[in-house]
Amino acid sequence: REHRVDLVLNARCSLGESPVFDKRVNVLYFVDINSCVVHSFHIDTKLHNVYQLDAPVGMIGLTDDPRFLIACTERAVLEIELDESSSTVSQRVLAMTPEEDGVENMRFNDGKISPQGTLIVGRMHSKWRDGNPGRLYKLNAGDGQLKDITTPEGMGLPNGLVWTRDGSFMYLVDSCKETITKYPTNSD
Repeated sequence: REHRVDLVLNARCSLGESPVFDKRVNVLYFVDINSCVVHSFHIDTKLHNVYQLDAPVGMIGLTDDPRFLIACTERAVLEIELDESSSTVSQRVLAMTPEEDGVENMRFNDGKISPQGTLIVGRMHSKWRDGNPGRLYKLNAGDGQLKDITTPEGMGLPNGLVWTRDGSFMYLVDSCKETITKYPTNSD
């Protein structure tokens, strides 16, 4: 069976990641980590906007309100509002990485918002290939505190989070170890 693939947008990303589709407004969001930008692409109108942030953006996620997104940069978890008319971003800091977890050569990488509304996000070290470990955090809505949930066996490069349909288990890729691990969610 043949399949045809058509290019609908050439975003020319340096490191494009974190695609999130918001079916409420029919918009695909994604980031270009190295360029510190968030992209929005309206499926119906083909309108493409680029929003500049001040730091590399490792991931974005949807909120209950389609006007706002969650964005994780080097150290901050932000709530952002994208203004399509001017391609500007308003932002509010929701949480910062604890200083004791180190900030040099680290940034947020991949993450997702769980079916229960909890942000699960990984931080990676720029020298992860040399064995420098990453971390995994959770942030409950409205909490303001990142909780380190790195497992005792450690984490190399957290990536590729997904939940089972019923939300009872989360799968997590460790790109450094080249593993996929299944974790119970314990309802949070």
